[in-house]
Amino acid sequence: MFSLWKLIVLVLIIAVVWYGFKYFSRLNQVREARQKEQLAKRAKSGKSKPKTQDMVPCTVCGDFVPDTGPGDCGRANCPYS
Repeated sequence: MFSLWKLIVLVLIIAVVWYGFKYFSRLNQVREARQKEQLAKRAKSGKSKPKTQDMVPCTVCGDFVPDTGPGDCGRANCPYS
C-alpha cells in the first residue's frame, strides 16, 4: 500500500529529474548562444575557419608540400624551388 513517505519521496524524485532536465537544457541554450556570438564575431572580423589544402609528396625527399603553389622543401635538389 502507499504510505505518505513513499509518495513524498516519489514526488521529490520526479521534481529532481524535472529540474535537472530544465537545468541541462538551459546550459545547452547558453552554450549555443555563445557559439553563435563567436561565429558572428568571426564573420564581422573577416576571420573564418581555416580551409584545408591538398598536399602532394615531394619527388626527391617525400615530404608533403601544398598542391597549389608548392614551396621549397629545404633540399638542394628540390624540384619546387
